[in-house]
Amino acid sequence: MDEPWNTRINRKFARIVAGSQEKEYYTPYDALLHEVFPINEGYFVSPQVYPLKDRKSVDFGVEYEIGFENPGDDNAVDTPVMLLEIKKSTHIIDDSTRREADSQVRERFTAMRGSLKVPTLIVISALGTRCCIYRYTWATGVVVPPMIIPQNPRYSEDLAPQEWWNIDIATLDGRLQLNRVFDEVKAMARALN
Repeated sequence: MDEPWNTRINRKFARIVAGSQEKEYYTPYDALLHEVFPINEGYFVSPQVYPLKDRKSVDFGVEYEIGFENPGDDNAVDTPVMLLEIKKSTHIIDDSTRREADSQVRERFTAMRGSLKVPTLIVISALGTRCCIYRYTWATGVVVPPMIIPQNPRYSEDLAPQEWWNIDIATLDGRLQLNRVFDEVKAMARALN
């Protein structure tokens, strides 16, 4: 199988040292998103910076919103078609940081519910190079993967299993899987015309 993306992007990911801060992932993800969703096809890649409210110190998170605007329509309005939320790779091993990433995605679905034009909003939660694909179908309100409800409040339960982040773009197979998700997003965006 052929590489789906520019090999320079893959090398940039490969150079990130395990345990690095999440900001080290911004450049390769930014380059990847701009390559896959080019502006000449009607896409806008917009970094969104927001404060993380659950932290004791002032800390900010970054997510990328991929918007689509019909390039042939001068009156078209940019509409969100996908989001990418990035956290550092060490979050994969900690139940609480995975649960925090999961909650953040679900909060975004709630916040965007009224403004969606695509039938399914895809959010990619990236913990380093490991990705979990969330799909929110606004007509039904269904989110996949479904939220895990704690069964017994006296026990600690894994509410965002590590297996959800099952696409590893450090591998060719993972890059191909993520590229299929990108193709799905692009098909939904083209259907907006």
